[in-house]
Amino acid sequence: MVLEELNQMIADAKLNKPASPQMDVTELCATFRTTLPVVSKWAAAGAPVNLNGQTDLFALFGWLHVHQDHPYLPSVGERLIAQWKISLNV
Repeated sequence: MVLEELNQMIADAKLNKPASPQMDVTELCATFRTTLPVVSKWAAAGAPVNLNGQTDLFALFGWLHVHQDHPYLPSVGERLIAQWKISLNV
C-alpha cells in the first residue's frame, strides 16, 4: 500500500467510519487462510466468532490482537488491517 492510498483511506474515514465486514465461517477461513477447526478453537477460547452466522471482523481482529497477538493477523490483507486500525482511531 502506498502512502497516497493510506492518506485517502484516512480522509475517507474522517467522513465515514469504516464499517466492519460481517463474515460467515467460510469467509473467515478464507480471509485468515486457515481452517474451520482453528476458527472453532478461537470461538471456544472466547473470541467473538459466530459459527452459525455472521462475525464482526474488526471485533475478531481486536480479540486476536489483545488475547493472542495472533500470527494469523499478518495473513489478512493489508487493506483490511489498515481499515481496522483507522476505525479504532476515528
